[in-house]
This record gives sequence, structure tokens and C-alpha cells, in this order.
Amino acid sequence: MVHTDISMVKDEFGNYDKFIVDGLLKTTSSFESALQLSLFLDRRADSSEISDPQRRRGWFGNEFDPVPERQLGSKLFLLEQTKVNKETLLKAKLYTKESLEWFIEDGHATKIQVDGNLFPSKIVIRVQIFRLNDIIIDQTFTLWENTENI
Repeated sequence: MVHTDISMVKDEFGNYDKFIVDGLLKTTSSFESALQLSLFLDRRADSSEISDPQRRRGWFGNEFDPVPERQLGSKLFLLEQTKVNKETLLKAKLYTKESLEWFIEDGHATKIQVDGNLFPSKIVIRVQIFRLNDIIIDQTFTLWENTENI
């Protein structure tokens, strides 16, 4: 099964963007853009996580998902103001894996592996997505880099 996705490329400032080539959106045959959107769109927080409904965030596109109970995106934004420690690393790994479960539910992957490393001012998450015994995605993301002075 070949999958085509819009290509999202990280620029020198760390921002992801799409590109137009010959009047068309540049595409890729991988799931990298779907991975990036899954991690960096905000999944709506529960009332137990944020009491004020106006601050729970969430991606508007979830209102139109054909699977009503599914929420795309991650809750990584809940960790933006927390100290970088082992507990935060464990939550980051949990939120990352939770945001990628749809790959398995929709039959695009058979296994998702999330690892992480703790550094003084950042967390680095490694995501591996497997189909049968083959790795189809192996990417590393740095979270909260250069936030030690905030």
C-alpha cells in the first residue's frame, strides 16, 4: 500500500511548512507529515487537566472527524510550563504514544515505539513506527529547547 502525504519541511528556525512545486503541494510517500501533525496539533485537555474550558485548547478539525470519539493531536502542550524532569519525560512519552495510536487503529502501522532522553533544558523524543517488521518512520524531536531562562 502506497501512501501519499503533503510534505512538511522544517526550516532553519525550526518551523514546519508546506512547499509548492510547479503549482502543486509537494508530496511525500511517507507518513512524516501525519506524524508531525499528530504530535504538534493540540488535543483538547480534560477538565481534570485544566479546569477552565477556555484554556483546554484542542484542534477544531476533531469536530469533523468521522470517528467521533477519536481526538487527533497530542497533549504535549500541557507540559510546556513544567520542569524538565523524569516525571515530565514519562508524560511526554505517554502523550506522544497516545497521539500516534490512530496509525495502528487505521491499519497503517503494527507497532509504535516511543523513547526519550532527558537533558538539562529539553526532552528529546524518538518515535519509531513499524509495519510488520519494517520501520516506516524513525524520527527524533526536541521538545522545549532553550527554555531554561523562562
